[in-house]
Amino acid sequence: MDITQTTADDVRLFKQRAKQGIAEAQHLLGMCFLQGHHVAQDAAKAARRFRQAAGQGLADAQFAYAMCNVHGIGVARDDAEAVRLYTQAAEQGLAQTQSVIAHYYYRGLGPHSQDKAEAMRLWRQAADQGHA
Repeated sequence: MDITQTTADDVRLFKQRAKQGIAEAQHLLGMCFLQGHHVAQDAAKAARRFRQAAGQGLADAQFAYAMCNVHGIGVARDDAEAVRLYTQAAEQGLAQTQSVIAHYYYRGLGPHSQDKAEAMRLWRQAADQGHA
């Protein structure tokens, strides 16, 4: 969903559903806070919403919260947490994270020892989904 296409009414609905614990709404509300779309921009609130949705296993939120951890957006930098989240999302088939984890394997970064064959496998999976 392109968050910039949402309305103020959509954001109110995201808030209601996020309070009910609906992961997709938590993630979308996090995107609104991250971009300041119909709410005051607040990286800490964005990260908190991403974390809530990621904890429920939503791959897009795992990717978003991993990005927060890598770049210190709304949270302290935590590369180990980012790798854990990227890995969870990649295992669910999220192409963006498959590509990130492939890079880690290719370079031997984080907890991943260098494994170019595994990197190529993950890049192919991502490419098969249209992510180059």
